[in-house]
Amino acid sequence: TMGALAASLIQNGKRVLLTALSNMALDQLLLSTLERLQNASVNTSIARLGSTMDERCRGFSRNAFNATSFSAKRAGMRWSEHVKFASLVAGNFAMLAFPRAANPGQFDYVIADEVSMANIPSLAAASFFAKNGLVVGGDPNQLPPIYPEDAEEPNEWFRANIFDMAGVTERTDPRAAFLDTQYRMQKEIGDLVSQMFYDGALRTGTNPLPLLGGFGGRVVFIHSPGSVEMVGKTYFDTEEQRRYNEVHAESAAKAVFMALKHGVKPSEIGIIAPYNAQVVKTLQKVRELSLHERLNMQGLKVSTIHSFQGQERRVIIVDFSDDNIKPTRLTAKWELINVALSRAKEQLTIIGNRDYLQNDTYFSIGEIEVFQTMLNNARILVWK
Repeated sequence: TMGALAASLIQNGKRVLLTALSNMALDQLLLSTLERLQNASVNTSIARLGSTMDERCRGFSRNAFNATSFSAKRAGMRWSEHVKFASLVAGNFAMLAFPRAANPGQFDYVIADEVSMANIPSLAAASFFAKNGLVVGGDPNQLPPIYPEDAEEPNEWFRANIFDMAGVTERTDPRAAFLDTQYRMQKEIGDLVSQMFYDGALRTGTNPLPLLGGFGGRVVFIHSPGSVEMVGKTYFDTEEQRRYNEVHAESAAKAVFMALKHGVKPSEIGIIAPYNAQVVKTLQKVRELSLHERLNMQGLKVSTIHSFQGQERRVIIVDFSDDNIKPTRLTAKWELINVALSRAKEQLTIIGNRDYLQNDTYFSIGEIEVFQTMLNNARILVWK
């Protein structure tokens, strides 16, 4: 939607700045805009500030500009001049405030994505580039602004997102437009996310695809009772990122093997875990599997939730990791769980202990009800 808006503005002679917190989300927004401009046969000058994550965007970077084949350079224009006169410029929040970056000048409109994760000063800085309007897009039900966990409590301008600060708490707020149709997830996955986090208001616009073999369902929950251990537990008992669950890591590797056996490419698979230690343990199990089965795992991504924001994969494996231990915010925070589950396009596989997620020793009644919704919408598998 934001790409279509940007393309429409450019077609009508407006100058547009695209921005976001992460380079991954920014590249996707830029590519979405370019796709619509190309379909409309519109030629425009483009500059991508800073580092790119998608190779399709590298042709608009400073490095590409410095290549001798770049037409603007052949015409004698410097990079700073190109940025200042380009009709479409893309740069993340940090790059826009970087003193040594090229000054992009003023724009008719600034379009900012991922604003639920952006702190208010970053958005304020981006707004100074806009002459006519600022359009912000994001989901207050997903990741909040990021700040160091070991820092003192940040003030309200860094802790709150723009929705909180503006008091936009309802989808019916006239200042906001709720986009009620998603085009990433297959219906079963979309319906689960809708019921858990959007009161059933989220609809699905994707065309139905055949089920992947091996799992027996679009959404599956692998019941994997295990124990949580701690890396360096003698010294780091309170360090949540050092938690790992070996049983869950083994189940994740088995789920990868199942997907690969049924034709899924490694680059189409993502594993999301809440803790850095669990990411390392899962990578270890995946590598052991690849050596034993002589499989190529190149492109498979294992990472924490924050690294998957703005991304998607054909198959997503979500590992809750915690089991029979007081959960951290990474297990019980709905915004993080929402991001994790909604990365999946065709197959969502969840790994956890269903008895633990239904235990009122660790979770509130409201939390248990949400987890029960998840379990009710999933096919339960027990792997040995």
